[in-house]
Amino acid sequence: MGPTTGGSGQIGKAPVSKTGDSRFESWLPRLTPAATKRGSALLVLREMLARPHIPLAAIACALLTVALLALSPAPAAALETDCPKAKATPAQATPAQLKRAMRCLLREVRTKRNSGKVKAHPDLTRIARRHTKVMLRKNCLRHRCRGEAPLDQRLEASGYLRPGQRYGYAEAIGFSTTPLAMMGTWLNPRNGVRKNILGRRFTHVGIGVGKGAARRGKPDSRYATYTVLLAWRRG
Repeated sequence: MGPTTGGSGQIGKAPVSKTGDSRFESWLPRLTPAATKRGSALLVLREMLARPHIPLAAIACALLTVALLALSPAPAAALETDCPKAKATPAQATPAQLKRAMRCLLREVRTKRNSGKVKAHPDLTRIARRHTKVMLRKNCLRHRCRGEAPLDQRLEASGYLRPGQRYGYAEAIGFSTTPLAMMGTWLNPRNGVRKNILGRRFTHVGIGVGKGAARRGKPDSRYATYTVLLAWRRG
């Protein structure tokens, strides 16, 4: 699982305050094989409904097919990589190794899609690392857990920005069995994370990794939780 959030704003003059409204980035889904199957099933269903002699049992079967396709989970994108430890489970690698693997994967996917380079920034890394720890401690797979300031306020207070600068950001979070599996889930065209992972405006990144799943009931030994914070600044 891997939700995302993004926004933009501007740091005001001292005292530091946000003067621009937070803007969450929109996303339009692309056509996928699963979506194509759903579309085909819907066309068949419409055709059946237009013909009164079609048995009710056949129509019910078509309705069930459409419902099952709509509920099918988004598969992870198929990726190939040369990144060390990209396929390592939490039992096979340290958090530092998983973090380096995620950083390598991010560099690979952005390079292959001409999205530009992003440089690791210590302030963003600190935010991402702290948020990952909070998510794990509170079993909270959210961009803002109880007791945390909103992400834009954390960014503004981090030292990453100077007074008067404009900025934008996006955060991807999730937990998975390997870094490669996590990146594959994020890059699936059926969710909004892909747009942010590949966003061309971003110039800096911070990554946080911790062993365990940020969700109650999941076996911590099988998962690692990730935070990837991308940002840009101007002025």
